[in-house]
Amino acid sequence: VDFSYEILSWLKADIGYIYIQSHNATEKKIKGLVGVDSDNNEYYNYNIDHAYWEHRDRFIASLTASWKIGRVKFNVRERVQYQYTHSALVYEDQYRHYSADPDDPNSSYILDEEEPTKSEAELKEAKHNTTLRTRLTAKWDIKKCSITPFASVELFTRLDKWRFHDKIRYRIGAEYKIDKDNEISLYYLYQDNHASSSPAIHAIGVGYSFDL
Repeated sequence: VDFSYEILSWLKADIGYIYIQSHNATEKKIKGLVGVDSDNNEYYNYNIDHAYWEHRDRFIASLTASWKIGRVKFNVRERVQYQYTHSALVYEDQYRHYSADPDDPNSSYILDEEEPTKSEAELKEAKHNTTLRTRLTAKWDIKKCSITPFASVELFTRLDKWRFHDKIRYRIGAEYKIDKDNEISLYYLYQDNHASSSPAIHAIGVGYSFDL
């Protein structure tokens, strides 16, 4: 849900709310090497974190300034985003090896994969963050064409931890004007998670917007 207001011909303000529900898949976590037998087979303990759903509330407030040079329209958007992630109960199974012969240091190790050594539920605490999102967008207005190519770059800065360049997002695509009030878009997105160990994101997106 998003509401916008045109302050000046070149300046727009908006506020909005987004509800996000995401699914976290089952994950296997290696916990460390237990030992090596006489055949040089390595044995590792591990945990299985079961899949769970995560729920988030996101609130946004933005200012967007726009200008045009020739047939290229530019806009800069400054957005403050507050996000609250709800607590979640996650179930974990622990699998631990034991030596077939405790008196033999080269003994093989046994693991019952049908029955976990231990099972427990962990409450992931609720968390929140505040982020400044600075985005520059360029759109090329082609004469007598309903398709508008665009490209953008967006910088994320964590305000609650003051972490500059937390991540950076690039998009390139095109918009198609169906009529005066309806528009669809198709784009490619690349996100560099600069400040974390998470892998980069590649995605194809489809959007639809309409004016009331």
